[in-house]
Amino acid sequence: MKILRCFPILLLSCFILNCENEPVDPMAVNYTVLDDELLDLVSRVPQTEGSEAIECIHFNYPFAIFIFDENMNLLQLVGVHHDAEFVELLEGLNENHSISLNYPISGTLGNGELIEINNNEELKQAIKACLKEELLGRCNNTLIDCSWQIVEVNGGDPVYLEQWFGIDYLGLVRLHVEDKVYFGNWVTLFIGDQLYLNIDLNDQEDVELFWDGNWEVHLINDETISISKEGVEVHIVKDCTISCETGVYQQCELDSSPGMAVFNLNDFTTCLGAPADHNLTDSVVYSFHESLEEAEEGVNALEATEYYNTENPQFIYSRAIYANTGDLLEISELTIEAVPCN
Repeated sequence: MKILRCFPILLLSCFILNCENEPVDPMAVNYTVLDDELLDLVSRVPQTEGSEAIECIHFNYPFAIFIFDENMNLLQLVGVHHDAEFVELLEGLNENHSISLNYPISGTLGNGELIEINNNEELKQAIKACLKEELLGRCNNTLIDCSWQIVEVNGGDPVYLEQWFGIDYLGLVRLHVEDKVYFGNWVTLFIGDQLYLNIDLNDQEDVELFWDGNWEVHLINDETISISKEGVEVHIVKDCTISCETGVYQQCELDSSPGMAVFNLNDFTTCLGAPADHNLTDSVVYSFHESLEEAEEGVNALEATEYYNTENPQFIYSRAIYANTGDLLEISELTIEAVPCN
């Protein structure tokens, strides 16, 4: 049995140009992305065999795009600030109109392969592919940061409200429901232009029935994920109030009792991860104890959801067992601390 201690572009001003009363977005112009210099900003993921499609192209935003009619008369100057905005401009462009980019855009990869973009349609597809890559990367990088609390469940079991997800760098996902932790994985993927989160949890039929499947991702930013599947919508919000790096669980001290606070010890299980000898499939139950001896014997478990510290700071011992067999997996030492809060 182990006892662990948890430590746990060039920017120029742009004159507003209005042709035939068309609206123009005021913005800073980056001329380095226009004409021949654009070639320096093109990059691509290697093609699959036999494919002529450009996989990805990167632009340095913001910049200006001039739109011309079929007679090369200037119609409009438009500010472009990000990939999605550029894709929208290209999709809405009249097929007889042109923009201030010189085709072909060509270059040579490090392996000697020649790449070439010949028209607006190829450019649009390249940017859309890049946009997907960025969104996947953003999603995956966001998910492993801090813990994620389930704040809303519409059309599903409310038992998961105020419960938690934790994700590590290997993609192992943990669902924390009160004193129990379920293990599995989730994968982000695109089908067409729709981003999905594919979840697979283990060990309990009810949990798998609710969570397992391909969830559509409707909203994602650095703080919130909104997913839906078969009439159920779940909102998940990032919570960084517990620092897993320090191994110290801090709560605001009570106004009436300096040096004391109320702790929900179950919340700190998001920092404990999977026990070292865990099989990564079976669910785990945690209990908390004031002494190592009590944790080893599995007696005098604390009221985990509402525990008042008896000293400050204070050592607490967590006991992890398999939910289905009761076999002891690990005992960990952690520190709780009541701190002054403004």
